[in-house]
Amino acid sequence: MSVASPAVETFNAMPARRSWFLVAAILIADGWLYATGLDGALSIADDLLKAYTGSAALTGFRQTVALSVIYLLPLVLALMILVPPLPRRIFIPAFLCTIWANFVLWPLTLTPGPLASVPVAATQIIIFLLTIFWIYRRTGRLTLMASDLPVKSHLVARVFLGLFTTAVSLVIAFVFLIGVGLRNKIETETGGYLTFSRAGVSVAEKTLTKGDKTVRLIGMVHVGDDAFYKNIFSSFPPGSLVLAEGVTDRTGRMTGSMTYEGVAKVLGLSNQVEVQSQWIEKSVKDMQAASPGRPRPVPLMSGDIDISDFSDQTIGFLRATADVYGAPTMSKAYERMVAMNEIYSEEQASTAFTEVIEKRNTHVLNTLDEQIKTRDSIVIPWGAQHMPGLEKGLLTRGYAITAQQSRLVISFAGLFATLMSKD
Repeated sequence: MSVASPAVETFNAMPARRSWFLVAAILIADGWLYATGLDGALSIADDLLKAYTGSAALTGFRQTVALSVIYLLPLVLALMILVPPLPRRIFIPAFLCTIWANFVLWPLTLTPGPLASVPVAATQIIIFLLTIFWIYRRTGRLTLMASDLPVKSHLVARVFLGLFTTAVSLVIAFVFLIGVGLRNKIETETGGYLTFSRAGVSVAEKTLTKGDKTVRLIGMVHVGDDAFYKNIFSSFPPGSLVLAEGVTDRTGRMTGSMTYEGVAKVLGLSNQVEVQSQWIEKSVKDMQAASPGRPRPVPLMSGDIDISDFSDQTIGFLRATADVYGAPTMSKAYERMVAMNEIYSEEQASTAFTEVIEKRNTHVLNTLDEQIKTRDSIVIPWGAQHMPGLEKGLLTRGYAITAQQSRLVISFAGLFATLMSKD
């Protein structure tokens, strides 16, 4: 007695003969789909081979396949739009996974290491295998064929509808990807001292202790809600020394200044420098009026360096940056930015930025080493990008993180209300 095999579910009962264009389109789509799976497998194999044998025998082939997958993305998108019979639901997961793996990655991050890309490649393989399984369940084969696809009417209308839908989706996706990518970059570069949430933008504050010595690291931004700065400055305990941020220019090397007053005014926010100056002025007055029985106000001293401590190249880069910030109009700022990019390469800009961060971090840590000898508590309210280096420097000095909290700098709800109230 023979047992009948289960019927294979197909897309539609279609004649085997289809147009050469549809045959070519499905061959390209199938080939690209398998290339995504091969890309993931080669990535894992290459990383494992490098990690355990030191061999890079697969690297060249891996890179060729990966680039092919990326370069074919526009063609695959065009096929999904211009070929209505092509089942988009089959290829969209692999399409989106490829974009994510190469341009987004959030919430994953690629940290240096021999197996850093394995989780991403594993995701690619899983998407590929699920897609192939889906095709097999409906066709009985591991690939699609033109004969599997339905015949659809009103092709012109379908194409235009697809074009419109895709255009809108791409705009939304582009804005989203840019936003997510920028958010991920900022949070990574600041070591989590500057984060984004539905509520708004927040900074981290960490307390580090070593014996009876305490250091507070407070991530700062140049513009924010007025309440944030006032709460920060009022939280400094009497007796603590505040090592203030602010590069001096005793020799007049800078021809302009980077000010955030205009941005703060437009957004209805406060400027850090302005609020800090008000706090310093009040502290000086309180100190002058302090009586023997009254707690002394928080002392303040500069923990920063002078502009002349930077290299000539870095000073030139800072001058150009100040010119961009000081531009009277947006068009003028763009013009100056283009000119700046023609003078300074990406490598030179990165070198200048690294020098600005590291030299200042070294100086404030050296100042802390000297001042902590005679003080029990020091507060360092500096820009969030300085915080990872300062925290690392304190940890290497034997300090340990004993407390931390998050402070909301900018409320999205408040910012939206301010912008909507403007004429």
